[in-house]
Amino acid sequence: MDGLAAPPAARVSPHQARLPSLTGMRFVAALLVFATHGIFVNLLGDQAVKDGYRAVAINMGSVGVSFFFILSGFILTFVAPPGDTLKRFWRRRFFKIYPNHVLMFGVVALLAGLPALWLWLPNLLLLHGWWPNYQLMTSVNAVSWTLSCELFFYFSFPFLLTWINRIRPENLGRWFWGTAAVGLAIPFLSRFVIPTGPQPIEGTDIGLYELWFSTHFPPTRALEFLIGMLCARRLLLGLAPRIGLATSTGILVACYVVSLWLPPVFTQVAMWIVPLALLTTALARADVEDTFTPLRSRPLVFLGDTTYAFYLTHGMVLGTITYGLQQFVGPGSVGLGVIVLAVCLVLALGLAALLYVCWERPIMRRFSRSRTEVRPKLHPVIGRCLLLVVCLLAALAGSPDARAAVANAEGKVVDPVPLLEFRTAGQAGWFWTLSQAEGNAAESQYGMARQHTRLGFLRRQAFPGSQPLYRLRVADRSAYLLTASASERQSLLDSGRFTEGGVLGHLAASKQAGTELLYRMSNGAEWRVVPAAKQAEFAGRGYRTDGPLGYVWPAFHRTGAVYFGTFDAKGNQSMMAGTQRVYGRANDWWGGLRDFAGAGVPRNAWHWPQEDFTDREPAIGFYDDAQPETLRKQITQAAGAGLRYFSFYWYWNPADGGAENYIEGLSAFLKASNRTDIDFNVLPCLHPWKDGPVSLALPAEQITKAANLIVDTYMTQPNYLRANDGRPILSVCDARGIGRGTVDGMHVADTRRFTDAVRARARERLGEEVLITVNGGVPAGTGFEGSDCLGQFDNSRSYQRYADNQRAFFRNFPGTLLRCATSDFDERPRIAISIPDPGPDPEQLRQRFRWYPDADLPGFERLLAAVRTDIAESTRPSTVDNFVSLYAWNEWHEGGYVEPNKRDGCAYLDAVRRQLGLTTGAGCVANPV
Repeated sequence: MDGLAAPPAARVSPHQARLPSLTGMRFVAALLVFATHGIFVNLLGDQAVKDGYRAVAINMGSVGVSFFFILSGFILTFVAPPGDTLKRFWRRRFFKIYPNHVLMFGVVALLAGLPALWLWLPNLLLLHGWWPNYQLMTSVNAVSWTLSCELFFYFSFPFLLTWINRIRPENLGRWFWGTAAVGLAIPFLSRFVIPTGPQPIEGTDIGLYELWFSTHFPPTRALEFLIGMLCARRLLLGLAPRIGLATSTGILVACYVVSLWLPPVFTQVAMWIVPLALLTTALARADVEDTFTPLRSRPLVFLGDTTYAFYLTHGMVLGTITYGLQQFVGPGSVGLGVIVLAVCLVLALGLAALLYVCWERPIMRRFSRSRTEVRPKLHPVIGRCLLLVVCLLAALAGSPDARAAVANAEGKVVDPVPLLEFRTAGQAGWFWTLSQAEGNAAESQYGMARQHTRLGFLRRQAFPGSQPLYRLRVADRSAYLLTASASERQSLLDSGRFTEGGVLGHLAASKQAGTELLYRMSNGAEWRVVPAAKQAEFAGRGYRTDGPLGYVWPAFHRTGAVYFGTFDAKGNQSMMAGTQRVYGRANDWWGGLRDFAGAGVPRNAWHWPQEDFTDREPAIGFYDDAQPETLRKQITQAAGAGLRYFSFYWYWNPADGGAENYIEGLSAFLKASNRTDIDFNVLPCLHPWKDGPVSLALPAEQITKAANLIVDTYMTQPNYLRANDGRPILSVCDARGIGRGTVDGMHVADTRRFTDAVRARARERLGEEVLITVNGGVPAGTGFEGSDCLGQFDNSRSYQRYADNQRAFFRNFPGTLLRCATSDFDERPRIAISIPDPGPDPEQLRQRFRWYPDADLPGFERLLAAVRTDIAESTRPSTVDNFVSLYAWNEWHEGGYVEPNKRDGCAYLDAVRRQLGLTTGAGCVANPV
């Protein structure tokens, strides 16, 4: 066949009739697709609103795609030029679909990385709709599966057109209804003849093979393309039924309402093939007869021209913006969700217009004709636009890849991190990862379901006595297997039944302190990763043990302590002034504590002479925390006990343009010879009050300066504390002093300016995101992603009751929570120095001072046990779910300290090590040399 067969004489001239209404309708169809994909913008907050939106919009995308397929067949038939050749036709179609596809393939690959070769290569070649594999069908740019169908349509069109042109006019109606009948039969074939297969999309009543056959399989979708061709042929011959635009639209709306109550398999080809064919014909007839329709306006026609670019870009825009915002605003709200959808729509339309004007249209004009044909010259503006696109892509290629940056950040966490488990789409198998970013992608891109299992903790890096744990993927389905055997790994790869999944992490080859065996078990259909404590349970469920994988930490509590760095000459000046006034000692930052303990000065316990306060003297003596030697000893004490970090209170002084304040202890830490033995972070205490004459607030005009200083000075340090996902942690102990905040609460907008400024600087300096938490609940719109907690004083004045209620306290803060444990609370040594003496009356003393009369070491151990249990039973995000912050290392004036003291030595640190199972360090040394 050298050319396309010429049709018999037509009653409508396709070369004189333009079809602007159909072009405008393309934009409406694209909006329908956008509306359905907008369901996955998980920022609407209210679950009832989410469910309502999903119920209404779930089938809109099916309508849009079906229209595109019908329209494709209709237009190609309607405008088919006589004497056209196969070579010319296929050349035009190639340059219509491939340049945009390849460009977006590259952009998505730059932003999100490429999956395995067997996934991306068929996608690039537009062959990924031919195999019933959900990962393959939705690989790279997920919406491109429709192009796999279009490619098949374009290949078939010359042959189908030759056949249709030979159909006797009086038989075209029969062929139309026969094709429609086959389309109506598709869901029944899919449901009752085609094997169901695993469920690829959780929560839907459709199996993998049903989904593939009814939705993605090119020959199935070719029925819509064919019926579009038949409609065009009937219109050209004047044989199409005269069903008006209002009637055909009404039929479509009625079918849509009915579809909302039907299983998904019935809402693809079958539901729309007839009503959309009637609507397409009605719109085309209106254009041929020059009858007004609301779709013929120039803006709509231009938007219709850009719909191919819009279709390919909208998913990327929705996914990128939604995922980015979820890191900061969590579940969002109805208002935010609507705004995000609107912003995504505008951005996608703008990007599509740019792509159409600067890429798609110029390429079509330049390359869709052979060199022997006359072609228009590119306008200089178009040339500049193309240059702009090239520069944009070059910038994307040169910028740090987002996933690489995340991987780099995660790699900076050297402590063990939790092994995350997911059920793969369609419950085909199980997937495991140490990467929070990979886990998020598993959920959002591949439809996997996160499990709240406790498998243990592994390290991302090799360590002495470790061995790698390999992950392999089953070649023909979404299932995975783990092995620590290099020879088994190679044997499985050589078999061709598995593909490489890389090194998952590292575990101990032999038992180390605090570790237990992790096993692989199977039941003939799937593999599971099973802790030793669960081995018998799985055996009872029919699983056999394949063998041990190695030793992991069943729990790893990343435990630290709050550091109060003001025990130096530049510390709390009002406290020192009070000490001089009451005790006559100048420049003594240990006032009250020396006196209650009777250490080097006459004992003066004021109204409590019978109590023992000798624990108020540190084991290393009353120190100056401005000296690096002091911090060296404290690091030795803390790291030896198994603590992993200090959290330094951080203050701001707005005087003279603003600068950080009370930082001598933090500065000494950074100068200590053993500083890398423990991590650290800062806790901005931006109070809305003064310390004597010194303000502790952060004025609005100094927000950027403070944010930049925190990032530049501290987050750039190699041992700055990071969450399990690699993000630096900034825990704000008080935000009420930011900008226009008051003692009654923080100012939302000014606080958001601060959190935004920190994140912007971190992206600029580190190329990373930051986890920012706040002490207490998270007010909406402030930019905090979770809660933390510090010292706690129970109004009952009972430490035992505080310990009993700690888990209930944690439940006040849903989502991300950095847990805390208070060792004690007692501010009586401040008497007369900063809290006036009310006299000996017991009731007056109780009203004036906060302290726990019943605090003791057993109560502290019971508190720690409750924290440990709360972590073990948690279903919170794993970002900081194994963190425990102790109040405090050295809040001596408030009685909160685990730092070794002269009376108890290491008792409190030993309790922490015992109850939380800390395994790093050789044990606490009360007074290191």
